[in-house]
Amino acid sequence: MLRYLLMDLDGTLLPVDINFFLERYLYGLAPHFRHLADEATFIQQLMASTMETINNNDPRLTNEMVFWENFSQRMGVPRQELEPIFNEYYAKEFPGLKRYLPETDRAVKLLHQAKELEMELIVATNPIFPQSVIMERLRWIGCDQYPYLWVTAMENMHYCKPNPNYFREIVERLSLPPEECLMVGNDMEEDLPAKAVGIKTCIVTDFLIDRKTSKYTPDYLGTMDQFIKDLPAIVGKG
Repeated sequence: MLRYLLMDLDGTLLPVDINFFLERYLYGLAPHFRHLADEATFIQQLMASTMETINNNDPRLTNEMVFWENFSQRMGVPRQELEPIFNEYYAKEFPGLKRYLPETDRAVKLLHQAKELEMELIVATNPIFPQSVIMERLRWIGCDQYPYLWVTAMENMHYCKPNPNYFREIVERLSLPPEECLMVGNDMEEDLPAKAVGIKTCIVTDFLIDRKTSKYTPDYLGTMDQFIKDLPAIVGKG
């Protein structure tokens, strides 16, 4: 029986195409750094530091530590000067990106269904944003007040997807039996490596990302509506 539900954010709980979202995020953020670099250079350096974070496999370093050390070096400016600019953008402008999301109650329905089945909930998003930003995005879909066991963020994680150590860190930190966990996502490459740790997987196809490179096959494949309907049977309570 499955007791723990690990849920991706972009394209899964959050009904948005990740590339569409990132483009608007980056081009909203970049103008705030014009005094340091032109927009194209800033975005290039930010994405390079993000990839450095994603590729890190050092258990001694949180994603936050990796990102800021790398990004500060690339920009030639200390974190103490850069971070307040990010924080001001996150506080004043970032919430406005909600306007690009369609109105939907699917995420609320999924979380309600999971709680009805007495499942514990973990937000297993790729931890390249601060926790405050992830909680803001959960707020956009009315899912910020749930009693999650864990919300992965750059401050509290040492790995990123698709590294299997990302999933391993979650189950070890929370002392979860992997065979009682279900990872739900939309990215075949990023979410299916949970299977390497012994976690069951579900891919929802509404915003499917399939680069045809994954060596894994999901245990369940279907739309979000189908998944919500089938969840009792999937977890062994149907």
